[in-house]
Amino acid sequence: MLIEILDLGVNNLKSITKGIESSFRGNLQVIDQASQSKSPSLIVLPGVGSFGVAMQSLRSRGFDELIANHLEEDKRIFGVCLGMQLMFQNSHESPEESGLAIFSGQVSRLDTSARVPNVGWLEADFIENEKWTGNNFASDFYFVHSYAVPVTENLPVLAKSLHGTQEFASAVKSDLALGVQFHPEKSSRAGQELLRNVVDWSQSA
Repeated sequence: MLIEILDLGVNNLKSITKGIESSFRGNLQVIDQASQSKSPSLIVLPGVGSFGVAMQSLRSRGFDELIANHLEEDKRIFGVCLGMQLMFQNSHESPEESGLAIFSGQVSRLDTSARVPNVGWLEADFIENEKWTGNNFASDFYFVHSYAVPVTENLPVLAKSLHGTQEFASAVKSDLALGVQFHPEKSSRAGQELLRNVVDWSQSA
């Protein structure tokens, strides 16, 4: 099995790479151009920074077509933090830039009645899901973000969290795509368990 982490050139990949390495005994590589891809079983889309800048970088490196082809082949993708947000149609942060539209919906700015950015440990309440066998519990994870996806009726929410009184999706999941708003690689034991479950999920495709 091969896992590829996409380098958008806008974030430090050491933590997420190390986190996945500790949960995975197969081949792992970081690529910064689509032409370097070797048909992985799982694509990891991390991200820190601006939605618009990240989408521009993603497209300039050919990753948009790589991801589309990957999903057409019924292979799986995992998005972390901004990487999860890029899976949606658009974001209030960069309204001129369209996202990957793997999930329907819009990323919104967090309610400023509580501290923004939201930095630190926050509970993610996982919802029981027959297609996801791990992390069906409430646990604290490490978050760093100013934007999030509101919980709506049709959103495939896997976990939800509260920022002040605002409920947002801390994890979303479809058959082929999984995104988390928090940083599992910085979330101690619960984060490592989630990464192990992601690897298991990608191998079950």
